[in-house]
Amino acid sequence: MPLNEDEKAELVAYLDGELDEASTQALEAKIAADPDARAELDALQQTWGMLDFLPKSSPSPNFTNRTMERLTL
Repeated sequence: MPLNEDEKAELVAYLDGELDEASTQALEAKIAADPDARAELDALQQTWGMLDFLPKSSPSPNFTNRTMERLTL
């Protein structure tokens, strides 16, 4: 059965190292027992890995000035 949004968010928190020890252990047990959870985790890990290959963008030289002008309007 596909994971719901809360379960997917928990996997993201797991990958980010944001879960406490008890939550991490519980999720690792779920990943070991649930092929859907394992597949979702694998897909997220692949996605994270591909992000390193995207070009890095940087703001234009006048980004700060333009932003501050818009905020003061």
